[in-house]
Amino acid sequence: VFAYSSDRGGNFDIWVQLVNGGDPVQVTNSPAHDWQPHWSPDGTYIVFRSEREGGGLYVVPALGGSERRISTFGFRPRWSPDGSQILFSSLALQTAILAPQVYLVSPDGPPPREVLSETLAQFKFVRVAWHPDGQRVSLCGEHRELGWGFWTVPLAGGSPVRSEITKPVAEQLKTARLEIREYLWAPSGDAIYFEGVSRDVRNIWKVELDPVTLSWKAGPKRLTAGPGPDGDIALSRDGKRLAYTTRR
Repeated sequence: VFAYSSDRGGNFDIWVQLVNGGDPVQVTNSPAHDWQPHWSPDGTYIVFRSEREGGGLYVVPALGGSERRISTFGFRPRWSPDGSQILFSSLALQTAILAPQVYLVSPDGPPPREVLSETLAQFKFVRVAWHPDGQRVSLCGEHRELGWGFWTVPLAGGSPVRSEITKPVAEQLKTARLEIREYLWAPSGDAIYFEGVSRDVRNIWKVELDPVTLSWKAGPKRLTAGPGPDGDIALSRDGKRLAYTTRR
């Protein structure tokens, strides 16, 4: 089953659909836009952004039911691998001049708390994603002093680890003139999948990593080859299947 937002009912609501077919099920039915859904790891709940009541984040049972507000602000909510926390951004859109504030919130606990503020202040812009261990997050972006790179940092505190970009990978990134946008880790911790823009075409790409050192060791490999734009990546729980959207 996958979840998505659609305006087929007149405004954007959250829907779920069996991968193998069947009728879609409408999960939310608000006159305000509901979008940016993300599954809990056990598949029982969906967190999403809603524009109702001034905007915020809500949690709802996967097939519909009582919707519960967990934050009065935030965008792009992402459940942690163990389902205990939700990571989200202060920005609706990533810009090249402003790094987001990043927050954690429990689906049934206290209000959101800001994390990594000192680290993120060192970036001109950055995109943040969970590491598969659920204890760290990765930062991909432009550091004010060190330039572009990929870092992984513990949420509990500690120094970020910058991934080495091996020479073959660096050369391929340069040859493709590849700009990395939204990304996520494979559950196995040995690859990242990302929206990559190469010569004004946005497709889905993959880079292989060493799960211990976090170095980028192979790729980038283009996984989709259409005119795009391709985006909104989601991986199955076992990491063997990938869903994405394309717009024509």
